[in-house]
Amino acid sequence: MLGLKPSEIRPEIKVIKEYGQLPLVKCFAGQLNQVFMNILANAIEALEESKIERSFE
Repeated sequence: MLGLKPSEIRPEIKVIKEYGQLPLVKCFAGQLNQVFMNILANAIEALEESKIERSFE
């Protein structure tokens, strides 16, 4: 599980990784990891932008 600490503008975010049985795939693991991190960063940014006049509670 990956956790992103809370900030003044958002609560803590927990990423739970439960992959189950996956086939082996030849790939560039570092680049694939960067893609997933970019998706998470974009999702967090979208949530922060949509928070205008809203509360996470």
